[in-house]
Amino acid sequence: GRRGQGAIGRRRVASTQNQIGVALDVELLLEGGLDVDLGEDAEALTRQGLAAAGVEAAVVQLHPRAGVVHVVLALHRVAVVVLADQGFYPESELQTLNRYQSHFIGHPTRKVPGIEHNTGALGHGLSIAVGTAIGGRMDQRPFRVFTLLGDGELTEGSNWEASMTAAHYELDNLTVIIDRNTLQITGRTEEVNSLEPLEDKFKAFGYALRHIDGNDVETLAALFEQLPFEPGKPNLVIAHTVKGKGISFMEDAVKWHHKVPSDEEYHLAMQELEQARDKLLEGVI
Repeated sequence: GRRGQGAIGRRRVASTQNQIGVALDVELLLEGGLDVDLGEDAEALTRQGLAAAGVEAAVVQLHPRAGVVHVVLALHRVAVVVLADQGFYPESELQTLNRYQSHFIGHPTRKVPGIEHNTGALGHGLSIAVGTAIGGRMDQRPFRVFTLLGDGELTEGSNWEASMTAAHYELDNLTVIIDRNTLQITGRTEEVNSLEPLEDKFKAFGYALRHIDGNDVETLAALFEQLPFEPGKPNLVIAHTVKGKGISFMEDAVKWHHKVPSDEEYHLAMQELEQARDKLLEGVI
């Protein structure tokens, strides 16, 4: 029902803000690209903010200019929530989600303000990121390009074609983050279409690779301080995460990939997120 759809939006806003970082003052152009100016501390802010490793499939690209870091995120529906939070359109419009004639459908399109690339066919984010990194090299711009991919979309061949290209052009200005929560919409990745040995595959494709706890924002930020991991190689981080982290009954449960919470579930989820936020502000966690 209507209440449930609105609940998804509000829940994801809170969850995403918690994962991406409370202090981030950026305007994101999600699912294709936004024009984002992070100011003088662009790269530092982005390193602090790219800790979100619990969201899935979509595309985001940021326009090149001074003080701008390019980001291609594998996000998905959460993109439209973040854009509303950043003022691209009223948050009230999210109540039309998946309704007749609404621009807010299952996969965001360019009809949504701030979206520059349609999504739906997974696996395209890395190709866009590689092209952006090559363009930066050609224009002699010093920015870095980050892309966050869901592990379930790694069965798409375009990821591996893009990886070959990234290694060929020695794109050490590119950082690929894999959200390794081991779940996709139909089940465990290793049961649907096995990805392992994932580290060996990525190394064979020419990446300098690191493992990390993807739900630990501070550790992720510290890791990004080490970029590039190896000169002349694209960077790749396998971020081991728990799907639905922070909401007890959603954690590591495949059914919540695409499920609408009841009113009771919504209120319980919000209560847990608010408690986690309070602990963060108090410095407890």
